[in-house]
Amino acid sequence: MILKNNILIFLINELILHILNHLQKRTSLKNICIAGGVTQNSVTDGRILQFSSFENLNIPSAGYDPGINMGSALYPITIY
Repeated sequence: MILKNNILIFLINELILHILNHLQKRTSLKNICIAGGVTQNSVTDGRILQFSSFENLNIPSAGYDPGINMGSALYPITIY
């Protein structure tokens, strides 16, 4: 069971990195702000900084799923 969980965690980390690297290639952004339950995993956060092209990672204080609402509310400020 432990091996199965470790494989699942590894796959989730690889999926996150794949998605973020794809996003960075399409946008050329150097900063990323992510929220949600997965951001509570410091190993994943470290891998994002180590293995992605993003230079800065911001995780809001409400990093769990309700933090997504905060990011959605703040997004319009960044485009105007």
